[in-house]
Amino acid sequence: MERRSRPSIAPTLLPTLVIATMLLGSASVRSSSPQPETVATASAGRHFSILASGDVLIHDAVWEQARENGRASGREFDFRPMFAPVRPVVRRADWAICHLEIPLSRNNRNLSTYPVFNAPRQVAPGIHSAGYDSCSTASNHSMDQGEEGIYSTMDVLEASNLKHEGTARSRRGGRRAAIYRVNGVKVGHVSFTYGLNGFRIPDNKWWLVNVIEAERIIKQAKNARYRGAEFVIVSLHWGEEYRTAPTDFQRDLARRVLGSPAIDAVIGHHAHVVQPITTVRQRFVVYGMGNHVSAQYSPVNTQDGLMVKLLVEERDTGRFVVDGIRVTPTYVERGTYRILPVARTLRAKWPSESLRATLRASWDRTMSAVHSLGRDPRVKPSSYPPK
Repeated sequence: MERRSRPSIAPTLLPTLVIATMLLGSASVRSSSPQPETVATASAGRHFSILASGDVLIHDAVWEQARENGRASGREFDFRPMFAPVRPVVRRADWAICHLEIPLSRNNRNLSTYPVFNAPRQVAPGIHSAGYDSCSTASNHSMDQGEEGIYSTMDVLEASNLKHEGTARSRRGGRRAAIYRVNGVKVGHVSFTYGLNGFRIPDNKWWLVNVIEAERIIKQAKNARYRGAEFVIVSLHWGEEYRTAPTDFQRDLARRVLGSPAIDAVIGHHAHVVQPITTVRQRFVVYGMGNHVSAQYSPVNTQDGLMVKLLVEERDTGRFVVDGIRVTPTYVERGTYRILPVARTLRAKWPSESLRATLRASWDRTMSAVHSLGRDPRVKPSSYPPK
């Protein structure tokens, strides 16, 4: 449930976010999965970066501001100004994954907000304008507009040259993980959600949305390895809303899926607040990245977000490992719904003293949450605010 500007009533949902590392090479994975037709040859020294961010949650207040933006730019809706502040950060990554929590309308008819979402199609070009390459789409709102909403969202994303993972058009698509080529390396990506807010997937179309089962997550990751992926990242829509600490469900699921050498990192969404980054079985888990853009104000930390950049290096064994994580705290500016990178904005001259105080408080909350399970020297800000 994603509400706007209301006190939180956190339902008992499921897990949060995880980002894992210490990748095992294709040879070790092949021992428990079928032989791939082709096996990539390791060439020591290859590296790449993957950036991920929190929930894109489009309430009516957000799209009304986009409508206002559109009056100036000659568009029906224009979300690009909201994403513009993070563009310099996103575009420095080799691959960038957004998390689209809500369906997108094909024709902008029957738009709706919480609790059953249907957002304008112009959200997709807004996301693309920031430099994102793909979106995870499995969430508790994936079925808000039924089967047609699944198809329209994928069509709208593809029209903006955005790849997607977590929902599918066919049985074959539902079984196959996405594979991206990043700096010459094949990277697998799977996306799953804890549930669908009471909506049901038709019995004969289980593949429409990936719903969390540890065995299915591992199976899809192995599928990516079978098809040549050398690094696999898992997006999980999980956790308890407005709770910074990971739930027992999140912790247990992280341990179970990272028990498979097919999975190298886990990243999480859904709690709408930033959750910690830690390691599980020697691989990184980002439990939750808060809200990237939304109109939530209560509790105050629902305006906080986190962009994480995984720095992935190849070892001389041929295995890829997350060598470090650079975090960029963000803040959703009320009214404009611009996504402000906190440190970068504090170094600018334009913010008022009131906004500066708000941003500093947001930074403190976010960094406290990131390190709440312990401080890892490999996890550090991409830049720091001025003293």
